[in-house]
Amino acid sequence: MSWARFDDEMLDNPKIVAAGPIGFALHAAAILHCSRNLTDGFVPYPVARRLLATTWTEDGPEDRIQVWSLAMVSGMVGDDGAPVIEHVIELLCDLDLWEVVPHGYEVHDYLVYNPTREKVLADREAGRKRAADSYSRQRSSGEETPKKDRSFAHSSPDPVPVPLTNDSSLRSESRSSRKSIDEVVIAEVAAFTEAWNANCDPLPKLRKPPAGRDPIRLALQAWRYFDGDAEVLARAVQRCALDTHYREGKYGFQAFARHLDRWGAEPQAPPRIAEGAPILHLSADERAKRRRAVNDAVQERLRSGVMPTPSDFAPEDRGYLIESLAENSWLVEQLKSAEMQA
Repeated sequence: MSWARFDDEMLDNPKIVAAGPIGFALHAAAILHCSRNLTDGFVPYPVARRLLATTWTEDGPEDRIQVWSLAMVSGMVGDDGAPVIEHVIELLCDLDLWEVVPHGYEVHDYLVYNPTREKVLADREAGRKRAADSYSRQRSSGEETPKKDRSFAHSSPDPVPVPLTNDSSLRSESRSSRKSIDEVVIAEVAAFTEAWNANCDPLPKLRKPPAGRDPIRLALQAWRYFDGDAEVLARAVQRCALDTHYREGKYGFQAFARHLDRWGAEPQAPPRIAEGAPILHLSADERAKRRRAVNDAVQERLRSGVMPTPSDFAPEDRGYLIESLAENSWLVEQLKSAEMQA
């Protein structure tokens, strides 16, 4: 039998608080599984889904057996049974309490507080040898084997689990890997900050690299969305800075990072517009209103048997004409078929 170590301040950990009671129970069950099976923190994919029972029974009134089911509910929305475990596993991974690895998950920092499989097996073998040697000495000297005092548990573990100090190589390896990861994150966040500040005008600039969990996550999300290509990121920021809605609202990098699909696509070649035509900076509502007006006009012309042409529309609306023709391609095909039959 082996012992699992838990920090007595665990319940004050913000990650544990965010995981909720079911997340805490599943996380603790995973640590116990790793300790019992000496997996060095690894939890296989199918095992993670059966660590906690989602149904159980108890005696009910009139000698009936009641079956209860584990559930998570918010207002009128909720799940019970297996979907709850799936949700909690995803939450533990998002909180970095678990890490996704091939064929399963790894409990974060498990080996910082618990011994490795190799050390546990070595300690067990050393204990067996000590017991065998002690028994041999007692037999050879004729001493009687003393009875074990069971008035209290001599083998109880230290109630305050602290990081292991007898495996310096493991600790240094963990610290060095964490340091290298932190350096990469710092570098990527700094690169995003530089690209944002150089291209975001007139949107708010960053006085310093983002700090805090959510700002750092959003900065990394934006940087990695463009595969670390500063030039592509710069063009996306410039497109965002030209948006009237963003400029009027003075939205910052967090709003940009939450809608990367909007700014990530490179713009297509614009339709030909008469030279000297005015370029209008319209709000999102005004653009939608113009788009609907153009679409209505296109549908009316197509249904009347007339193919719309750019000259039928104002220069600033001709871009919407191309979109509308694509959306009403079935009307275009009908008109072409009618012309061929005529």
